[in-house]
Order: sequence, then C-alpha cells, then structure tokens
Amino acid sequence: LDGVSPRLIVNVLSESIMMEEVKCLSPFVVMKHIYTTLRRYKFPKIDPKKQEAYLDLIDHVRKEYTDMAKKDVLKAFLESYEPAMQDLCGNYIDHVEAYVEHNKLKDPVTGEEIDPDETLMRSIEERIENVSENRKEQFRSSLMATIGSLSRKGEGFTYKSDERLRKAIEKKIFDDNKGNIRFTSFSNSKTDEENLKKLEAIKGRMIDQYGYCEHCSKDVMNYIGGLLAKGDIEV
Repeated sequence: LDGVSPRLIVNVLSESIMMEEVKCLSPFVVMKHIYTTLRRYKFPKIDPKKQEAYLDLIDHVRKEYTDMAKKDVLKAFLESYEPAMQDLCGNYIDHVEAYVEHNKLKDPVTGEEIDPDETLMRSIEERIENVSENRKEQFRSSLMATIGSLSRKGEGFTYKSDERLRKAIEKKIFDDNKGNIRFTSFSNSKTDEENLKKLEAIKGRMIDQYGYCEHCSKDVMNYIGGLLAKGDIEV
C-alpha cells in the first residue's frame, strides 16, 4: 500500500471539526487542513518528494472543486434569468434565420424593415469556441439545419437544444447582469437589502437543489464571487 494512512487523514478531519471557527466540514476546510498538515510535516514517514506530489494533488483537487462550485453558483444565479435566456435565444434565431435566407425583419416598435442585427448575432457567437468571423456562416447554417430537423420531428427548438449555444447565451446573460449582484456581500454587514435578497434567493436554490448547507452555500458564493471579482476565473 502507498500513500498517507487513512487513520491520519481521519485525525486531521477530527481536529478540523473541533475548531471553533469551523461551522461545517466543507471541502474548503478539508483541503486547507490536509494541505497545512502536509506543509508542516505532521504526517510521519512521508518522503519529501511524495510530499510535494501530494501538495500538487491537493492543488489539482482545489481547481476541480472550483470548477464544480462555479457551475453550481452560475446555475443558481441564472435560474432567475430563464425567461431572459429564452427571449434572447428567440431573438437570435429570428435574426439568424433572416440572415441565412437573405431576408429582412420587421422592427417590433416602428414596423419598418430592418437588416439582421450583426452585432446581436456576434455578441453570442463570439462566446462560442471556434465560431470566428470566418466561420459564422457555417455555424448559422448548421443551426438552421438543426432547427429544421427538429421541426420535422414535431419538436421545438430552445437555447438548450444546442450545447454550444446554451453556454454562449448563459455567458452573455451572466456578463450582462453580473454587475447587478455582489456575490461576496454575505461577508459584508453593510450590503444593501436588494442585493441581500438576490443572494438569499441564490443561496436557497443551492440548498434546495444542489445539496449545500447554510454555511457551505455562503462560503461557496463568497469564494466564487471573490475569484470573479479579481478575474481569476471566467464563466
């Protein structure tokens, strides 16, 4: 057998949960205390080379957990914007269809005929990998073919019907609205009431739908919010 003794890991977890400031044995607490214990050479009979390998492994786990936590926070945040994402998709598809078929659209306000909105279409497509300016026509034609195929089967098209489009629309909606909420405000006693209501709604979804507890949900939102604010991660 190789690696750190399970008994030693259990001891670390036991010490962690007994600490006064620890409200929940969250992934943050577990990773921090195993890392600290390794750094302080408190695991006996561990070769220094293996110690560095274990530290690297914890760093890898932290990155994977960050990605998972980011997805959970993003899903909980975006649920409030489901109608907006559907509307954005419908608007985008209208303009793509007009573009592919060389047609014009009617302005919903003035009723005048207008050209497909290239700015709107590219604002979504630029968030899709490999859909550059040179490949936009190929992507749009492919998308219309997918819509046609679904229609022949009697199925409708939503932004969730195409994985790349779904991610792009979610990114755009998040980018357009992230300034309306400060995720790290749970740690700030001076946060305004409106922002706190939004945070509580997101926290509630994370508890009810994703299995977080009261403490973990706040920790994750503060953590991801801090990384987003510093630009250390992208949506």
